[in-house]
Amino acid sequence: MFRMLLYLLAAIFAITLVRIFVGIISRGLSTYLGAPRPTASAGARPSNARSGGHAKQGTLRKDSLTGVYIAEEIAITKVINGRTHYFASDENLREYLKRAPSGASPS
Repeated sequence: MFRMLLYLLAAIFAITLVRIFVGIISRGLSTYLGAPRPTASAGARPSNARSGGHAKQGTLRKDSLTGVYIAEEIAITKVINGRTHYFASDENLREYLKRAPSGASPS
């Protein structure tokens, strides 16, 4: 019983080391080959946002239709009645314009 537990712990440790090694190699290769890093979808919070990681800092803007927060760099913007509105998608922009009062004309 003790021997089986020891083998199990050794296997978990070995798998962890292999995963770390493969991660380092794949990140190194992607950097070397110039592959773009995966980005979070609109409105998604980066996995290291609360863990104190060093995430790239940017400004979050609230989607005027859904209320979802999105990065300003990827938001679709539209100036309506002198005020800038931010949208996560073209669909949200079109829906907002359909629902907007008749006096709200986009500029």
